[in-house]
Amino acid sequence: MQLNGDSMPRRAYYFAVAFALKQNDVTKAHSFFSHIISTRSRICNNLKVLLQAKSGDLNGLVQTLKQTSDGTSDFVKKPEFCMQVLTTAREKLEGNPTIRVHFEDIYAKLQASGQITSLTLDDLLCQTLPTKRRYTQLLKQRPVSQRTFKPLSSNLLAE
Repeated sequence: MQLNGDSMPRRAYYFAVAFALKQNDVTKAHSFFSHIISTRSRICNNLKVLLQAKSGDLNGLVQTLKQTSDGTSDFVKKPEFCMQVLTTAREKLEGNPTIRVHFEDIYAKLQASGQITSLTLDDLLCQTLPTKRRYTQLLKQRPVSQRTFKPLSSNLLAE
């Protein structure tokens, strides 16, 4: 899906994937998810797990969770998963007891390391992102004289 040759923002794709999954349209959700280039965000990890659960890719689901639970360093920020997403994944695994055992082990590791959050997927989607760039740009700007185009010096800044 594109708008007059311009690509959609990543967050719009997040909403599109979540909306397609709410409507149980897995093929459309896969299509939107394939347009997301950077898949390292917390929302994207949750959408990937939910998409794998709803599409029936149970082995891929367990592998995705296993890779995130096997963090080697304590200094690297570990991905977090929504309780709601993991509950949906657990429900999809009820028919497969062997994979369910692996899932429960991984779930215990995630819970022990604090990687499970009580936020819902809707909460994650509606969070506003802090914009640091705008503030630094404003701080770097100095008033310029309209006549000479030289930076204005202020007595207040000198004090």
